[in-house]
Amino acid sequence: MLNCISPFFFVLYCFFDSLFIVLVKKFSFQIGISSLEVGCYANIFAFFVLIPYLVQHFEAFVKNFFNNCSLSLLVLAPVLKLIVVKKMPVVLLSLTSFITPIAIMILSFVFLKEFNKKDIDKYIKSLLSFLAVILFSMSYEESVYIPKHAYLIVSTYIILKAFYHIVIKQKASDTLFTLVYIKFFYVVLSAIIFSFSKDLNFHLKLVFNAKIALIGMITIFSYLFLILSFKFNNVSNLQHLKYTQILFSIVCGYLFLNESVNKEQIICTVFILLISMLRIDSFCKTTDWIKKRKEKTAD
Repeated sequence: MLNCISPFFFVLYCFFDSLFIVLVKKFSFQIGISSLEVGCYANIFAFFVLIPYLVQHFEAFVKNFFNNCSLSLLVLAPVLKLIVVKKMPVVLLSLTSFITPIAIMILSFVFLKEFNKKDIDKYIKSLLSFLAVILFSMSYEESVYIPKHAYLIVSTYIILKAFYHIVIKQKASDTLFTLVYIKFFYVVLSAIIFSFSKDLNFHLKLVFNAKIALIGMITIFSYLFLILSFKFNNVSNLQHLKYTQILFSIVCGYLFLNESVNKEQIICTVFILLISMLRIDSFCKTTDWIKKRKEKTAD
């Protein structure tokens, strides 16, 4: 049952991740600061929300600290993405990481030994979604200047993000602890970033801004659903669903930033969603069939 629910957890992660990116971009323009700073404020607030849990399990947190230090290096992946958020349309930003699911899938085969010949049809469907996303990106007509260094940053982000998913899968058994460690390392990184600023009072006030608080809660839900999805399923079995984030980016971009799409993009998005929905349906049916088969064998 949980194996069947995990795809929906992953879709919820994609939704909250899209909403996070849109609100970060919107608020960074409203207040006149960088998207990286907005992301830092949000993650600091998120850590404050998790402090009661940390205090309650502080001894275990300290005891397992060094075993979870690998998460500290991987917080750089979202930070790199936040650097380019303000300079790119939300939909196009989502497309810059369309190769991430494929990269994550390959790494899951190498480091988690998840490759299974029986799942070849699922991998093929993921590749079909990948091709649809390429068509989507080719249909993007809006003229926008993208600095060359942005492509380098996004490429580095893709590699780090792929390893990030692998590490989260390895730590997913301790759901809330993994979430606390991630936010803790975000706070450390944010403190380093803000240490170069002279106006610390300004930063402290923004941490508890209502809009920052909203973004902070969104990032908590985003990571929580990501960890839960990996806790109950293989990483490679969920990566095709990452492409559904394009739909969420379209909707959120339109509602909050007045970004528009053309007919070709809508057709490609529908195609991507159909593949993802068929994959969820087939996966659930396969899970139920295996369960019934085992019950008959036991009888």
